[in-house]
Amino acid sequence: MQFFEIEFLPEALEFLTKIPVKAKDKLLLNMAIAKSKKDSRLFKLLNDGVWYFRAKHYGMQYRMFAFWDKTDKTNTLVIATHGAIKKSDKPAKSDLNKVKVIREKYFETKNENLSEIKQYLENFLKVWVRIRFISTCYSFDLGYSFDLGYSF
Repeated sequence: MQFFEIEFLPEALEFLTKIPVKAKDKLLLNMAIAKSKKDSRLFKLLNDGVWYFRAKHYGMQYRMFAFWDKTDKTNTLVIATHGAIKKSDKPAKSDLNKVKVIREKYFETKNENLSEIKQYLENFLKVWVRIRFISTCYSFDLGYSFDLGYSF
């Protein structure tokens, strides 16, 4: 059973290309395990909804910072924002703040896109209703039909 899917933002993908192959393999393996197994050693809550995946390789801590997107009822996403390499166990405040800023922009953009899609669908439906009404009043067939689940 998978608890979530992971989406990588561009900066997270860039981080993965810059780290050593063995470190990348460990980090990606830990991410894959964390998707199906709750383990705070692999995927840990920092605070304020900021999480991170981690892997240790040759004494260095490789971290991939992330946040949850639970807006879709059927598909829970973890958004990987960026990575960092540390010698210590404690993540930097700058990384925490960076995730918060990225998360805020992500949800702003997502909400704007959803409202645009909703407005488009509402306008489409209004036009479709008008076309169906006119075709019914004047008794001509459009040559196709759609079942939108609405009855008029």
